[in-house]
Amino acid sequence: MTDAFQPKQWVGEKYSPNLQKWLAKNDGSPWGTARVWIAADATYWIGWVDDDGWFYGTRLMCVMVDGRKAEVYAHPAVPEGVIEQPDFWAHYGAVGRCAVDQDHTRGFIGDETRWAVDGNTRECLWCGDCRQTLRRWQEVVNRQAWEIAPTPNSPLTQLEQAA
Repeated sequence: MTDAFQPKQWVGEKYSPNLQKWLAKNDGSPWGTARVWIAADATYWIGWVDDDGWFYGTRLMCVMVDGRKAEVYAHPAVPEGVIEQPDFWAHYGAVGRCAVDQDHTRGFIGDETRWAVDGNTRECLWCGDCRQTLRRWQEVVNRQAWEIAPTPNSPLTQLEQAA
């Protein structure tokens, strides 16, 4: 683990409060040496490998959503195609939750302060490295659906004729 792993110093809205709670719950356990891994599908994992090669971990996004309730699973080995990210904690310390949302497409609880909006543009205040432009468009939607048509002897037709 590097000096960059400083969860008690990660204070502010750009950091995940659920990750903080999860790390605090597991303080003093092997999670104190938790490392972050990324899969080919861009899924981040948080975990550690024991002396027998077992990988204990969970998806980092589960931790960010569920906090203390995020469950840990044991895998006989590090899942294939999953690569450790040794600089993750330093990156997270610098940019917060943007570390797991580098495309800036996810919404987070408490992300109301993430953006500085000026007209049709916005800049990320958490990492300072993303600028987006609002694009507007209209879409024409043609719809069709089958509907019940009354027949001459249906009760609905008879009610209409009686009225």
